[in-house]
Amino acid sequence: MSRARRVLVVAHGHPELSRGGAEQAAYDEYRALGAMPGHESFLLARAPLSGSHGGTPFSVYRAPSEFLFHSDMPDLFKLSQPIKHMVWSGFREFLLKLRPDVVHFHHYVFLGVELISEVRRTLPEAKIILTLHEFWALCHREGLMVRAQDDRLCSEATPRACHACFPAYTPEDFLLRNSFIKSHLAGVDAFVTPSEFLRQRYVDWGLPAHRVHTLENGQAQALTRVVDRPGTHPNRQFAFFGQINKWKGLDLLLDALAIVLDRRKEGDPLPTLNVHGANLENQEAAVRERISTKLEKLRPHVQFHGAYRKEDLPELMAEAGWVVVPSIWWENSPLVIQEAFSLGRPVIAANIGGMAEKVRHDVDGLHFRARDAGSLAATLEMALDDPTLWPRLRAGIANTPGIAEQVQKIMALVA
Repeated sequence: MSRARRVLVVAHGHPELSRGGAEQAAYDEYRALGAMPGHESFLLARAPLSGSHGGTPFSVYRAPSEFLFHSDMPDLFKLSQPIKHMVWSGFREFLLKLRPDVVHFHHYVFLGVELISEVRRTLPEAKIILTLHEFWALCHREGLMVRAQDDRLCSEATPRACHACFPAYTPEDFLLRNSFIKSHLAGVDAFVTPSEFLRQRYVDWGLPAHRVHTLENGQAQALTRVVDRPGTHPNRQFAFFGQINKWKGLDLLLDALAIVLDRRKEGDPLPTLNVHGANLENQEAAVRERISTKLEKLRPHVQFHGAYRKEDLPELMAEAGWVVVPSIWWENSPLVIQEAFSLGRPVIAANIGGMAEKVRHDVDGLHFRARDAGSLAATLEMALDDPTLWPRLRAGIANTPGIAEQVQKIMALVA
């Protein structure tokens, strides 16, 4: 009887300790692989450095197949692990004990791109997969591809353009940065991107096109279309779900709603907006104050509910007709779009990046001009005033892939 295929999933955080889309995607894959016949899965998730794990950078967390890698990485310019013995000693020993057949990296931030090369050096027969969730390798500004000088969207990751954002680094510094990161990515057998938009950016940057594959993120939680409540008007009910920060566009949505309310005439249908989002209290003071003031000013048309649990999504989305994704950065494959479609909710999204790719205008949602409150207001008015639009777009929503289907496709890349 042949040995089960051993797969190590590596993430830059454990979703129980650091909530985020990439962390959750890695954990969902680890769980799905554990349930797949002929496979044995392990998770290695980064956690902050501490002295409470016996002098080794590793500790077991929650289950015998879940490990934490305790590391810090102050070198966010080269994405390099500064504590070298963690790579050539600690991580190497970990690999030799586990001996995975496949190592799937979901990130390298706070881990170091050197870990990829260490897998290739220590286990030369192992297959290496890297999922690219955003633009960290291309963009020193936390992978946003947004200019530091004026917050404008950026479409080129050249040394000269990057120097304009960060004058402390010369164009030559950025050229060396690119070469350093690419030298470690050269050992990857297959790259995965959750959107074609993201894939094309990395191909333009220099990754070999034949090794970069677009696979949509799979849903781990089985979501089915919610039953619409009798007597409601879903076309008048809007909702925002997700993290609240400068880039997610909540303040843009609030500005657009204020424009809509100001233009409503007597007898016109009025919109309601439910905001479900975490981390407002953790934002810088100016952002926090700006959003809080707008939320208060728009009561009772807007209700702020704070953080939510994923298991509560069906109930929360049953109270919404439209899910609005107003991000002012590119986004790549926002999880909330898949969740909305799984629950039968059309999406209103900015017309850029992964949002424009995932939402088909006038088929299963609507686009508006990114970063333009007036354009978003006009789109909200269209949704409000045409009662035939919402049921037509709801009927256009296609089925979303499940996690088992996605994981099978990922493993097939290195079969």
